[in-house]
Parts: sequence; C-alpha cells; structure tokens
Amino acid sequence: ALPVHSGAHLGEVTVAADGDLYGQTVNIAARIQGSAQPGQIVASAAFAEAAGDVAFRDLGERQFKNVPGAIACRELLP
Repeated sequence: ALPVHSGAHLGEVTVAADGDLYGQTVNIAARIQGSAQPGQIVASAAFAEAAGDVAFRDLGERQFKNVPGAIACRELLP
C-alpha cells in the first residue's frame, strides 16, 4: 500500500484564470498536509467544524512556516 497523507483547511482563495488556487488558505492547507504522517489525514479546526458529522481527534495547535499565529489541528478518525 502507498502511505499517503493529506491536509485540509477552510477559507477564502483566489482562483486564477487557469484554475490555480492562491492565498493564505492554500498555504495553510499545504503546511498542514506536510505535517501529516503517512496514512494520516489532518485538517484545521475550521475545516473539521464545517465537516459536520465526522469524527476528529484534537492534535492541538501547531505553528507553521510563513503562517502568522498557531493553527488548531484535528486528525480525521477512521
């Protein structure tokens, strides 16, 4: 099996004419993904709260490069 990992954040983005996404939300999502271990899905608390009836485990606040302030993170549970 391929040990994949993922990250997610909720917020505003800018959509370029070619469809690419830009902005702090994209940066935060990339940083969250980079902090996830193989097989782990990590999301910001903002994303987790908007996800509805899905189980998450609190991972606490994390500091990320080029992101002002700490981001509260959650792990998606199976």
